[in-house]
Amino acid sequence: MKLHYFSSNAEKYEEIRELLPFPLHHKKVKFTKEQSSLKDIVLRKLKQLKNLYPDDIILVDSFGLELEGLHGLPGPYVEAFLNMGYENIENIVQKVGRKARAKNVLGLSIFESVILFEGICDGQIVEARGTYSTGFDRIFMVDRDCCTLAEHVFNEKKVISPRGCSVFYLVKYCERNQIIRLFS
Repeated sequence: MKLHYFSSNAEKYEEIRELLPFPLHHKKVKFTKEQSSLKDIVLRKLKQLKNLYPDDIILVDSFGLELEGLHGLPGPYVEAFLNMGYENIENIVQKVGRKARAKNVLGLSIFESVILFEGICDGQIVEARGTYSTGFDRIFMVDRDCCTLAEHVFNEKKVISPRGCSVFYLVKYCERNQIIRLFS
């Protein structure tokens, strides 16, 4: 059986694929984001895909960035937030505070089961810096760190990023339940 990751974002696919000790296959699909929690977004994606691909093992994710001073916004709408530009984001956090939480929820649909894995990192929004990745990674610094995620090489980033944490929980679950042997 094959594990399929459904996303329109090839960069996220590559990041997850490199973190897994088993094969991952990519199916490009674009989802519309409805106002909801990350977990609800992931569950909705899984339900849609299970109807289209009933025999596949399905993996999806959703990412969110919550600013404390904005009462949890932008949440799953990070992409729209980033479209404002780093300078405008810097102006906002100067007014409302830098404290933030980054979350990634992975959803696995295998047979009749759905399992969610959540990676959470507390940190702060800082001025954009770093070249190893783009997007929110350039402005998010994990608490007790002196670098943005984009300043870390991949092997460092994978152990502290919310996506890396959620993938870690997925791998541990698959090992503990002997699911890895199913993937080809």
